[in-house]
Amino acid sequence: MLNNEFISTLGSVNNPKKYFDGRGLYLYHQPSGAKYWRLKYRYEGLEKTYSMGTYPRVSLAEARQKMDEAKQLLKQGVDPSQFKKNQGFEIVAREWFDNEKGGWKHRHAQVVINSLKQDVFPYIGKRNISAIRPPELLTVIRRIEKRGALRVAEKVLQRVRAIFRYGIQTG
Repeated sequence: MLNNEFISTLGSVNNPKKYFDGRGLYLYHQPSGAKYWRLKYRYEGLEKTYSMGTYPRVSLAEARQKMDEAKQLLKQGVDPSQFKKNQGFEIVAREWFDNEKGGWKHRHAQVVINSLKQDVFPYIGKRNISAIRPPELLTVIRRIEKRGALRVAEKVLQRVRAIFRYGIQTG
């Protein structure tokens, strides 16, 4: 089983390496230095991988919790990777926000979540994240620009991009 001390001392690697924690959970360490939490599982007879975020943004304890949640979905006959892809944008955005806010000052965190609540969630929050297309995002950004808030539009676009990257990284 992995522990925080071991993970924090991992140096660089020449080739991708997997460090297993147990029950299918492992840390995938790339030569770039990036460390990804992944879960190896079987669904309908096929071996699959579920991505759960990067270390240290997602701690060992959080990765284990996400693994338990994924295992619960499997017990219910649901593929965890497909479940996440079918979630609404707001659900993924709030998960991203919860993951990121620890590194921000309280005031900044409030600005971020308020901008999403005001300018994004009412328009695409309920939409399946994998079904959202660039023209829809452009419409959201143009609404902000029309009220003369160009800097806000730029920041919201950066946040939406980060949310999509997070959604891709975590499956």
